[in-house]
Amino acid sequence: VLHRDVKSKNILINGSNVKIGDFGVARELAETGADKLTVCVGSPQYMSPEMLSKAPQYDKKTDIWSLGCTCYEMGIGDYAFKGENMQKIRQLVEEKMLPAMDGTDYCHDTKTLIMRMLQNEPSHRPTTRQILEEIKTHRCPTYKDNTLTGSLKSVAAVSPRMKPVQRIHIPEEK
Repeated sequence: VLHRDVKSKNILINGSNVKIGDFGVARELAETGADKLTVCVGSPQYMSPEMLSKAPQYDKKTDIWSLGCTCYEMGIGDYAFKGENMQKIRQLVEEKMLPAMDGTDYCHDTKTLIMRMLQNEPSHRPTTRQILEEIKTHRCPTYKDNTLTGSLKSVAAVSPRMKPVQRIHIPEEK
């Protein structure tokens, strides 16, 4: 299932339960009969480069991008790619201009995972399985409760940070 609108407003946290909501624009690739979808839907600030392209063709890796944008937003308190319109957001994404993650409570490994999720080339982004494995095995020195839920609660308690941002170039993985 491609959610196609993964964003902070669609992530529900209740105690130790974390769920994704609002499947209004979700699709199964199998039901379409194609490997890729071509309709541009969702919230522009979370759209992947392939969805923002003039002729969109995307698959499940688009949700990985959106998750990276969401994780970035949770730590910083603002959008990863913030523009006054779709054209400005597209430009920032194409130029790989991600604001620096200075001042977040994220450890180095978490920042690295987010950067991997925000690779412009979909094949360079981690799979869902790889992300889950990293989360399961990760022991963050920043939080006492180093489970995913514990980290989410800690980050949520201090967000939004809403600081002025300096943009950094995202190096493409080889």
